[in-house]
Amino acid sequence: MANAGNEVARSAVEELQPTLAEVVAGRGGAAGAILARTPDGVEFRATAGLSQDAIEAYLSQWQRRDPWIAALRGPFAARVFRGEDLVGTRLLRASEFHSRWLAPNGLDHAIFAEIAEAGPTRDLLCVWRPTGSKSFSRSDARLVGAVAGMLGMLMRQSELAGGAAIAAELVAQSSVPIVLLRADGTIVWSNAAAASLWNGEGPLRRACGRLALRHTGHTARFAQSIASVAAPGGRPSMLGVQTEEGIVALRLQPLMLRSGGTMVALTGYLPGMGVPNAGTIAAALGLTRAQAEVAVLLCHGLETAAISARIGVSQHTLNGHLRDLYGRLRASNRVQAVVRVLGASVALTLLAPPGGVNNGTTEQHTAK
Repeated sequence: MANAGNEVARSAVEELQPTLAEVVAGRGGAAGAILARTPDGVEFRATAGLSQDAIEAYLSQWQRRDPWIAALRGPFAARVFRGEDLVGTRLLRASEFHSRWLAPNGLDHAIFAEIAEAGPTRDLLCVWRPTGSKSFSRSDARLVGAVAGMLGMLMRQSELAGGAAIAAELVAQSSVPIVLLRADGTIVWSNAAAASLWNGEGPLRRACGRLALRHTGHTARFAQSIASVAAPGGRPSMLGVQTEEGIVALRLQPLMLRSGGTMVALTGYLPGMGVPNAGTIAAALGLTRAQAEVAVLLCHGLETAAISARIGVSQHTLNGHLRDLYGRLRASNRVQAVVRVLGASVALTLLAPPGGVNNGTTEQHTAK
Protein backbone atom coordinates (compact mmCIF):
# COMPACT_ATOMS: atom_id res chain seq x y z
CA MET A 1 0.00 0.00 0.00
CA ALA A 2 1.00 3.63 -0.28
CA ASN A 3 1.75 4.25 3.40
CA ALA A 4 2.67 2.51 6.63
CA GLY A 5 -0.87 2.70 7.99
CA ASN A 6 -2.21 0.75 5.03
CA GLU A 7 0.60 -1.77 5.41
CA VAL A 8 -0.52 -2.36 8.99
CA ALA A 9 -4.12 -2.77 7.84
CA ARG A 10 -3.03 -5.24 5.16
CA SER A 11 -1.05 -7.24 7.72
CA ALA A 12 -4.03 -7.31 10.10
CA VAL A 13 -6.32 -8.64 7.39
CA GLU A 14 -3.87 -11.23 6.13
CA GLU A 15 -3.70 -12.63 9.65
CA LEU A 16 -7.47 -13.21 9.37
CA GLN A 17 -7.11 -15.48 6.34
CA PRO A 18 -8.33 -18.55 8.30
CA THR A 19 -11.38 -16.56 9.44
CA LEU A 20 -12.14 -15.60 5.86
CA ALA A 21 -11.91 -19.25 4.81
CA GLU A 22 -14.34 -20.23 7.60
CA VAL A 23 -16.82 -17.57 6.54
CA VAL A 24 -16.69 -18.77 2.94
CA ALA A 25 -17.23 -22.39 3.95
CA GLY A 26 -19.90 -21.53 6.49
CA ARG A 27 -22.00 -19.66 3.93
CA GLY A 28 -21.68 -22.39 1.31
CA GLY A 29 -19.25 -20.32 -0.71
CA ALA A 30 -16.64 -21.39 -3.22
CA ALA A 31 -14.33 -18.40 -2.71
CA GLY A 32 -14.03 -15.14 -0.87
CA ALA A 33 -11.86 -12.05 -0.78
CA ILE A 34 -11.20 -8.83 1.04
CA LEU A 35 -10.90 -6.22 -1.67
CA ALA A 36 -9.45 -2.73 -1.41
CA ARG A 37 -11.16 -0.49 -3.95
CA THR A 38 -9.28 2.70 -4.78
CA PRO A 39 -9.62 5.33 -7.54
CA ASP A 40 -6.90 3.43 -9.41
CA GLY A 41 -8.62 0.05 -9.30
CA VAL A 42 -9.02 -2.99 -7.05
CA GLU A 43 -6.46 -4.80 -4.89
CA PHE A 44 -6.78 -8.13 -3.07
CA ARG A 45 -5.91 -7.83 0.61
CA ALA A 46 -6.74 -11.47 1.40
CA THR A 47 -8.35 -14.37 -0.48
CA ALA A 48 -9.79 -17.82 0.14
CA GLY A 49 -10.58 -20.38 -2.56
CA LEU A 50 -9.18 -18.33 -5.46
CA SER A 51 -6.24 -19.65 -7.46
CA GLN A 52 -3.32 -17.39 -8.22
CA ASP A 53 -4.23 -17.56 -11.91
CA ALA A 54 -7.78 -16.39 -11.12
CA ILE A 55 -6.45 -13.48 -9.04
CA GLU A 56 -3.97 -12.41 -11.69
CA ALA A 57 -6.59 -12.63 -14.45
CA TYR A 58 -9.01 -10.54 -12.43
CA LEU A 59 -6.44 -7.85 -11.70
CA SER A 60 -5.06 -7.70 -15.23
CA GLN A 61 -8.22 -8.15 -17.30
CA TRP A 62 -11.49 -8.15 -15.38
CA GLN A 63 -11.50 -5.74 -12.44
CA ARG A 64 -12.69 -2.85 -14.63
CA ARG A 65 -15.22 -5.10 -16.37
CA ASP A 66 -16.71 -6.56 -13.19
CA PRO A 67 -20.37 -5.40 -13.36
CA TRP A 68 -20.90 -5.86 -9.61
CA ILE A 69 -17.98 -3.63 -8.64
CA ALA A 70 -19.04 -1.09 -11.26
CA ALA A 71 -22.51 -0.98 -9.66
CA LEU A 72 -21.15 -0.37 -6.16
CA ARG A 73 -21.06 3.41 -6.07
CA GLY A 74 -20.94 5.68 -3.05
CA PRO A 75 -20.63 4.66 0.61
CA PHE A 76 -22.48 1.55 1.71
CA ALA A 77 -23.39 2.97 5.14
CA ALA A 78 -22.94 -0.55 6.61
CA ARG A 79 -25.28 -2.14 4.06
CA VAL A 80 -24.84 -5.52 2.42
CA PHE A 81 -25.57 -6.16 -1.26
CA ARG A 82 -26.30 -9.43 -3.00
CA GLY A 83 -25.10 -9.70 -6.57
CA GLU A 84 -28.60 -9.90 -8.02
CA ASP A 85 -29.52 -6.68 -6.17
CA LEU A 86 -26.77 -4.92 -8.11
CA VAL A 87 -26.99 -6.56 -11.54
CA GLY A 88 -29.82 -8.72 -12.84
CA THR A 89 -28.90 -12.41 -13.04
CA ARG A 90 -29.85 -12.65 -16.71
CA LEU A 91 -27.75 -9.63 -17.58
CA LEU A 92 -24.81 -10.91 -15.56
CA ARG A 93 -24.82 -14.33 -17.21
CA ALA A 94 -24.87 -12.71 -20.64
CA SER A 95 -21.67 -10.81 -19.82
CA GLU A 96 -18.11 -11.73 -20.71
CA PHE A 97 -17.20 -11.39 -17.05
CA HIS A 98 -19.45 -14.33 -16.28
CA SER A 99 -18.42 -16.52 -19.20
CA ARG A 100 -14.70 -15.79 -19.06
CA TRP A 101 -13.94 -15.30 -15.36
CA LEU A 102 -16.76 -16.45 -13.08
CA ALA A 103 -17.72 -19.65 -14.88
CA PRO A 104 -14.15 -20.87 -15.59
CA ASN A 105 -13.38 -20.48 -11.88
CA GLY A 106 -16.57 -22.27 -10.80
CA LEU A 107 -18.19 -19.14 -9.34
CA ASP A 108 -21.70 -17.71 -9.56
CA HIS A 109 -23.70 -15.72 -6.98
CA ALA A 110 -21.89 -13.08 -4.92
CA ILE A 111 -22.47 -10.95 -1.85
CA PHE A 112 -20.66 -7.74 -0.85
CA ALA A 113 -20.33 -5.81 2.42
CA GLU A 114 -18.34 -2.71 3.26
CA ILE A 115 -15.62 -3.33 5.84
CA ALA A 116 -14.16 0.14 6.22
CA GLU A 117 -13.70 3.43 4.41
CA ALA A 118 -10.57 5.56 4.65
CA GLY A 119 -10.48 8.53 2.31
CA PRO A 120 -10.87 7.31 -1.28
CA THR A 121 -10.17 3.68 -0.31
CA ARG A 122 -13.05 1.35 0.49
CA ASP A 123 -12.43 -2.17 1.82
CA LEU A 124 -15.03 -4.76 0.81
CA LEU A 125 -15.78 -8.30 1.89
CA CYS A 126 -16.88 -10.46 -1.05
CA VAL A 127 -18.06 -14.07 -1.03
CA TRP A 128 -18.88 -16.06 -4.20
CA ARG A 129 -20.94 -19.24 -4.32
CA PRO A 130 -20.20 -22.15 -6.67
CA THR A 131 -21.81 -22.54 -10.07
CA GLY A 132 -25.34 -23.92 -9.85
CA SER A 133 -25.88 -22.98 -6.20
CA LYS A 134 -28.72 -20.94 -4.69
CA SER A 135 -28.38 -17.20 -4.19
CA PHE A 136 -27.60 -15.75 -0.79
CA SER A 137 -30.47 -15.36 1.70
CA ARG A 138 -31.25 -12.48 4.05
CA SER A 139 -29.76 -14.41 6.95
CA ASP A 140 -26.59 -14.85 4.88
CA ALA A 141 -26.55 -11.09 4.34
CA ARG A 142 -26.87 -10.39 8.07
CA LEU A 143 -24.00 -12.72 8.90
CA VAL A 144 -21.75 -11.37 6.15
CA GLY A 145 -22.50 -7.84 7.34
CA ALA A 146 -21.56 -8.77 10.92
CA VAL A 147 -18.32 -10.37 9.75
CA ALA A 148 -17.51 -7.27 7.68
CA GLY A 149 -18.01 -5.14 10.79
CA MET A 150 -15.73 -7.41 12.79
CA LEU A 151 -13.04 -7.21 10.12
CA GLY A 152 -13.33 -3.44 10.07
CA MET A 153 -12.83 -3.22 13.81
CA LEU A 154 -9.88 -5.62 13.72
CA MET A 155 -8.26 -3.62 10.94
CA ARG A 156 -8.55 -0.53 13.09
CA GLN A 157 -7.05 -2.24 16.13
CA SER A 158 -3.63 -1.24 14.89
CA GLU A 159 -4.61 2.34 15.77
CA LEU A 160 -6.35 1.61 19.06
CA ALA A 161 -4.74 1.27 22.46
CA GLY A 162 -5.67 0.24 25.97
CA GLY A 163 -9.34 -0.44 26.63
CA ALA A 164 -10.23 0.33 23.01
CA ALA A 165 -9.00 -3.09 21.87
CA ILE A 166 -12.13 -4.73 23.26
CA ALA A 167 -14.15 -2.80 20.68
CA ALA A 168 -13.21 -5.48 18.13
CA GLU A 169 -15.59 -7.84 19.92
CA LEU A 170 -18.58 -5.51 19.90
CA VAL A 171 -20.00 -6.51 16.55
CA ALA A 172 -21.05 -9.84 18.07
CA GLN A 173 -23.51 -7.91 20.25
CA SER A 174 -25.78 -7.17 17.32
CA SER A 175 -28.64 -5.81 19.47
CA VAL A 176 -26.52 -2.98 20.88
CA PRO A 177 -26.09 0.06 18.58
CA ILE A 178 -22.39 1.01 18.44
CA VAL A 179 -20.79 3.94 16.60
CA LEU A 180 -17.17 5.10 16.53
CA LEU A 181 -16.93 8.89 16.24
CA ARG A 182 -14.26 11.51 15.80
CA ALA A 183 -14.28 14.53 18.09
CA ASP A 184 -16.36 16.51 15.57
CA GLY A 185 -19.09 13.84 15.48
CA THR A 186 -17.96 12.29 12.18
CA ILE A 187 -18.82 8.60 11.95
CA VAL A 188 -15.77 6.38 11.56
CA TRP A 189 -17.57 3.04 11.83
CA SER A 190 -20.94 1.74 12.96
CA ASN A 191 -22.52 -1.67 13.31
CA ALA A 192 -25.81 -2.64 11.68
CA ALA A 193 -27.82 -2.08 14.88
CA ALA A 194 -26.69 1.55 15.03
CA ALA A 195 -28.98 2.46 12.13
CA SER A 196 -31.87 2.30 14.60
CA LEU A 197 -30.45 5.43 16.26
CA TRP A 198 -30.99 7.64 13.21
CA ASN A 199 -33.57 5.82 11.06
CA GLY A 200 -37.31 6.34 11.51
CA GLU A 201 -38.04 7.74 14.95
CA GLY A 202 -34.53 7.27 16.29
CA PRO A 203 -33.17 9.95 18.66
CA LEU A 204 -30.29 10.96 16.36
CA ARG A 205 -30.00 12.26 12.83
CA ARG A 206 -27.23 11.47 10.41
CA ALA A 207 -26.17 14.09 7.89
CA CYS A 208 -22.97 14.38 5.85
CA GLY A 209 -21.43 11.54 7.81
CA ARG A 210 -21.99 13.18 11.20
CA LEU A 211 -24.33 12.55 14.10
CA ALA A 212 -26.45 15.04 15.99
CA LEU A 213 -29.52 14.89 18.19
CA ARG A 214 -32.71 14.95 16.15
CA HIS A 215 -34.08 17.89 18.17
CA THR A 216 -31.97 20.89 17.21
CA GLY A 217 -32.29 22.49 20.61
CA HIS A 218 -29.92 19.91 22.06
CA THR A 219 -27.58 19.54 19.07
CA ALA A 220 -24.96 21.91 20.45
CA ARG A 221 -24.82 20.10 23.78
CA PHE A 222 -24.56 16.74 22.03
CA ALA A 223 -21.60 18.02 19.99
CA GLN A 224 -20.04 19.48 23.13
CA SER A 225 -20.41 16.13 24.91
CA ILE A 226 -18.59 14.30 22.11
CA ALA A 227 -15.82 16.90 22.02
CA SER A 228 -15.47 16.79 25.82
CA VAL A 229 -15.17 12.99 25.90
CA ALA A 230 -12.63 13.05 23.05
CA ALA A 231 -10.50 15.76 24.70
CA PRO A 232 -7.27 14.75 26.50
CA GLY A 233 -8.26 13.20 29.80
CA GLY A 234 -11.89 12.93 28.69
CA ARG A 235 -14.17 10.80 30.83
CA PRO A 236 -17.13 8.55 29.95
CA SER A 237 -20.41 10.41 29.72
CA MET A 238 -24.07 9.34 29.78
CA LEU A 239 -26.74 11.19 27.84
CA GLY A 240 -30.39 10.35 28.42
CA VAL A 241 -32.72 11.38 25.60
CA GLN A 242 -36.45 11.38 26.33
CA THR A 243 -38.55 10.19 23.37
CA GLU A 244 -42.22 9.31 22.98
CA GLU A 245 -41.33 5.62 23.28
CA GLY A 246 -39.26 6.03 26.42
CA ILE A 247 -35.78 6.96 27.53
CA VAL A 248 -32.91 6.36 25.15
CA ALA A 249 -29.64 6.01 27.02
CA LEU A 250 -26.54 7.01 25.05
CA ARG A 251 -23.09 6.34 26.44
CA LEU A 252 -19.98 8.12 25.17
CA GLN A 253 -16.74 6.26 25.92
CA PRO A 254 -13.26 7.64 25.06
CA LEU A 255 -11.08 5.28 23.03
CA MET A 256 -7.40 6.20 23.08
CA LEU A 257 -5.35 5.99 19.88
CA ARG A 258 -1.72 5.00 19.79
CA SER A 259 -1.01 8.37 18.21
CA GLY A 260 -2.17 9.99 21.44
CA GLY A 261 -5.49 11.16 20.01
CA THR A 262 -8.93 9.94 21.01
CA MET A 263 -12.02 8.60 19.30
CA VAL A 264 -15.41 8.19 20.96
CA ALA A 265 -17.47 5.02 21.09
CA LEU A 266 -21.18 5.80 21.31
CA THR A 267 -23.47 3.01 22.42
CA GLY A 268 -27.23 3.27 22.62
CA TYR A 269 -29.78 1.37 24.63
CA LEU A 270 -33.11 1.69 22.83
CA PRO A 271 -36.67 1.14 24.08
CA GLY A 272 -37.84 -2.35 23.25
CA MET A 273 -34.39 -3.93 23.35
CA GLY A 274 -35.25 -5.68 26.59
CA VAL A 275 -34.04 -4.97 30.11
CA PRO A 276 -31.02 -6.94 31.38
CA ASN A 277 -31.70 -9.31 34.23
CA ALA A 278 -30.89 -8.47 37.84
CA GLY A 279 -27.73 -10.58 37.82
CA THR A 280 -26.31 -8.73 34.83
CA ILE A 281 -27.13 -5.35 36.33
CA ALA A 282 -25.69 -6.27 39.72
CA ALA A 283 -22.44 -7.49 38.17
CA ALA A 284 -22.09 -4.53 35.81
CA LEU A 285 -22.79 -1.80 38.36
CA GLY A 286 -21.73 -3.35 41.63
CA LEU A 287 -25.26 -3.37 43.10
CA THR A 288 -26.73 -5.64 45.74
CA ARG A 289 -29.27 -8.19 44.58
CA ALA A 290 -32.11 -6.15 46.11
CA GLN A 291 -30.92 -2.94 44.45
CA ALA A 292 -30.59 -4.72 41.11
CA GLU A 293 -34.13 -6.14 41.35
CA VAL A 294 -35.49 -2.66 42.05
CA ALA A 295 -33.47 -1.28 39.12
CA VAL A 296 -34.95 -3.89 36.75
CA LEU A 297 -38.49 -2.99 37.78
CA LEU A 298 -37.75 0.72 37.40
CA CYS A 299 -36.58 0.03 33.86
CA HIS A 300 -39.84 -1.82 33.18
CA GLY A 301 -41.71 1.35 34.15
CA LEU A 302 -43.31 0.13 37.42
CA GLU A 303 -44.32 2.72 39.99
CA THR A 304 -43.04 2.42 43.55
CA ALA A 305 -46.26 0.90 44.90
CA ALA A 306 -46.13 -1.84 42.27
CA ILE A 307 -42.43 -2.46 42.93
CA SER A 308 -43.11 -2.74 46.67
CA ALA A 309 -45.82 -5.33 46.04
CA ARG A 310 -43.74 -7.24 43.49
CA ILE A 311 -40.70 -7.77 45.73
CA GLY A 312 -42.72 -8.09 48.93
CA VAL A 313 -41.30 -5.24 51.00
CA SER A 314 -42.82 -2.23 52.69
CA GLN A 315 -42.79 1.22 51.14
CA HIS A 316 -40.34 2.30 53.83
CA THR A 317 -37.92 -0.52 52.96
CA LEU A 318 -38.31 0.19 49.25
CA ASN A 319 -37.51 3.85 49.83
CA GLY A 320 -34.28 2.73 51.46
CA HIS A 321 -33.43 0.55 48.45
CA LEU A 322 -34.15 3.45 46.10
CA ARG A 323 -32.03 5.85 48.18
CA ASP A 324 -29.11 3.40 48.14
CA LEU A 325 -29.61 2.69 44.43
CA TYR A 326 -29.63 6.38 43.49
CA GLY A 327 -26.56 6.95 45.60
CA ARG A 328 -24.72 4.08 43.98
CA LEU A 329 -25.64 5.29 40.50
CA ARG A 330 -24.97 8.96 41.29
CA ALA A 331 -28.55 9.62 40.13
CA SER A 332 -30.78 12.32 41.53
CA ASN A 333 -34.06 10.98 40.15
CA ARG A 334 -35.78 8.03 38.53
CA VAL A 335 -35.03 9.12 34.95
CA GLN A 336 -31.33 9.42 35.64
CA ALA A 337 -31.31 6.04 37.36
CA VAL A 338 -32.97 4.36 34.38
CA VAL A 339 -30.50 6.01 32.01
CA ARG A 340 -27.58 4.78 34.07
CA VAL A 341 -28.93 1.25 34.36
CA LEU A 342 -29.91 0.78 30.73
CA GLY A 343 -26.86 2.44 29.29
CA ALA A 344 -24.23 1.25 31.70
CA SER A 345 -25.42 -2.33 32.19
CA VAL A 346 -24.94 -3.04 28.48
CA ALA A 347 -22.61 -0.45 27.05
CA LEU A 348 -20.31 -0.03 30.04
CA THR A 349 -19.85 -3.77 30.41
CA LEU A 350 -18.84 -4.05 26.77
CA LEU A 351 -16.64 -0.99 26.50
CA ALA A 352 -14.97 -0.75 29.90
CA PRO A 353 -11.20 -1.25 29.91
CA PRO A 354 -9.93 -4.32 31.79
CA GLY A 355 -10.54 -3.79 35.47
CA GLY A 356 -13.75 -1.81 34.97
CA VAL A 357 -14.65 1.85 35.07
CA ASN A 358 -15.02 3.95 38.19
CA ASN A 359 -18.68 4.89 38.17
CA GLY A 360 -17.88 7.95 40.19
CA THR A 361 -16.08 9.51 37.18
CA THR A 362 -18.96 9.02 34.76
CA GLU A 363 -20.82 12.18 33.82
CA GLN A 364 -24.48 12.15 32.96
CA HIS A 365 -27.05 14.44 31.35
CA THR A 366 -30.68 14.15 30.41
CA ALA A 367 -32.23 15.93 27.44
CA LYS A 368 -35.98 16.22 27.14
